Amino acid sequence: EGYGHSWCQLDGQILETTFTSARVVPNPTQYCPYVLFDNERVTELWPGALDDVFSLGRDEAAKLNLIAAAVA
Repeated sequence: EGYGHSWCQLDGQILETTFTSARVVPNPTQYCPYVLFDNERVTELWPGALDDVFSLGRDEAAKLNLIAAAVA
Protein backbone atom coordinates (compact mmCIF):
# COMPACT_ATOMS: atom_id res chain seq x y z
CA GLU A 1 0.00 0.00 0.00
CA GLY A 2 3.01 2.30 -0.07
CA TYR A 3 3.23 2.74 3.68
CA GLY A 4 6.44 4.30 4.92
CA HIS A 5 8.50 2.15 7.26
CA SER A 6 11.38 2.23 9.67
CA TRP A 7 13.00 0.02 12.24
CA CYS A 8 12.67 0.51 15.95
CA GLN A 9 13.93 -1.21 19.06
CA LEU A 10 11.57 -2.32 21.82
CA ASP A 11 13.02 -4.01 24.90
CA GLY A 12 16.16 -4.90 22.94
CA GLN A 13 14.27 -6.46 20.02
CA ILE A 14 14.44 -4.84 16.57
CA LEU A 15 11.02 -4.36 14.94
CA GLU A 16 10.18 -3.24 11.42
CA THR A 17 7.33 -0.75 11.59
CA THR A 18 4.89 0.88 9.21
CA PHE A 19 2.29 3.51 9.95
CA THR A 20 -0.15 0.72 10.87
CA SER A 21 1.81 -2.20 12.38
CA ALA A 22 5.12 -3.56 13.66
CA ARG A 23 6.70 -6.97 13.13
CA VAL A 24 9.86 -8.75 14.22
CA VAL A 25 12.86 -8.36 11.91
CA PRO A 26 13.72 -11.85 10.54
CA ASN A 27 17.50 -11.53 10.96
CA PRO A 28 18.73 -8.73 13.24
CA THR A 29 22.35 -9.37 12.18
CA GLN A 30 21.45 -8.03 8.72
CA TYR A 31 19.99 -4.81 10.17
CA CYS A 32 22.03 -1.71 9.37
CA PRO A 33 20.97 1.41 11.29
CA TYR A 34 21.39 4.74 9.50
CA VAL A 35 19.83 7.14 12.00
CA LEU A 36 18.48 7.16 15.53
CA PHE A 37 15.36 9.19 16.21
CA ASP A 38 12.68 9.91 18.73
CA ASN A 39 9.90 12.48 18.93
CA GLU A 40 12.39 15.32 19.47
CA ARG A 41 15.55 14.68 17.42
CA VAL A 42 17.20 12.72 14.61
CA THR A 43 20.84 11.64 14.93
CA GLU A 44 22.74 10.48 11.84
CA LEU A 45 25.12 7.60 12.59
CA TRP A 46 27.54 8.97 9.98
CA PRO A 47 27.60 12.19 7.95
CA GLY A 48 25.16 11.85 5.05
CA ALA A 49 23.26 8.86 6.49
CA LEU A 50 19.92 10.66 6.27
CA ASP A 51 20.61 11.58 2.64
CA ASP A 52 21.30 7.87 1.99
CA VAL A 53 17.95 6.93 3.54
CA PHE A 54 16.02 9.36 1.37
CA SER A 55 17.91 8.57 -1.84
CA LEU A 56 17.34 4.82 -1.32
CA GLY A 57 13.65 5.47 -0.72
CA ARG A 58 13.31 7.07 -4.13
CA ASP A 59 15.19 4.33 -6.02
CA GLU A 60 12.51 1.69 -6.56
CA ALA A 61 14.84 -0.59 -8.54
CA ALA A 62 17.36 -0.64 -5.69
CA LYS A 63 14.60 -1.41 -3.18
CA LEU A 64 13.32 -4.30 -5.30
CA ASN A 65 16.85 -5.68 -5.70
CA LEU A 66 17.40 -5.50 -1.94
CA ILE A 67 14.11 -7.29 -1.30
CA ALA A 68 14.95 -9.97 -3.89
CA ALA A 69 18.37 -10.53 -2.32
CA ALA A 70 16.85 -10.75 1.15
CA VAL A 71 14.30 -13.42 0.22
CA ALA A 72 16.64 -15.46 -2.03
